[in-house]
Amino acid sequence: MEHWQMESLYGNADSPRFQEDLKREVELARNLQADLENPGQDFVEALDRYQKILDIDETLEAFASCMQSTDTRSALFAKGVSQAEEASLAVADLEVHMLLFVQKRKDEVAGLTRKGGKLEAYAFVLGQMLEQAGHTMSPELENLASDLGRSGTEAFRRLQDTVSSQAEIGWGDGKRTGT
Repeated sequence: MEHWQMESLYGNADSPRFQEDLKREVELARNLQADLENPGQDFVEALDRYQKILDIDETLEAFASCMQSTDTRSALFAKGVSQAEEASLAVADLEVHMLLFVQKRKDEVAGLTRKGGKLEAYAFVLGQMLEQAGHTMSPELENLASDLGRSGTEAFRRLQDTVSSQAEIGWGDGKRTGT
């Protein structure tokens, strides 16, 4: 059976490193979210912390997805995907607060992203965040939408992926093959 060489990353979905990063991601996201309420929070530091949290989130989700792609029948891999998605809810909640933080400081963003500014290279991304902030609901409504997406849409997508990956086709000669 095909498999990914993931030992250098986490090894498996039940490894201590994977479990620790799941907890660390949630903790870092909650800590930054609380710090964003502080008017004295340094903008560049907050942005750096946010990027590091997104890196952890992407790594966890990619790892879990790759593992499950090799064996959709594995309860361990399915659990890993579910755990990564659950931890990412804290990041989705943080994203809303980060967008509002950027929006509140749009004048500071303009100064930091101007030509020669400390964040000039991030002008496009921060501009996109400002635009997205204009289309963002309250944190409570965004959390509800995120929860509903995870429990509804994402769960159905995972079910469809699992069922279709395990389907077999019977041929006229009596042999069966997976899709």
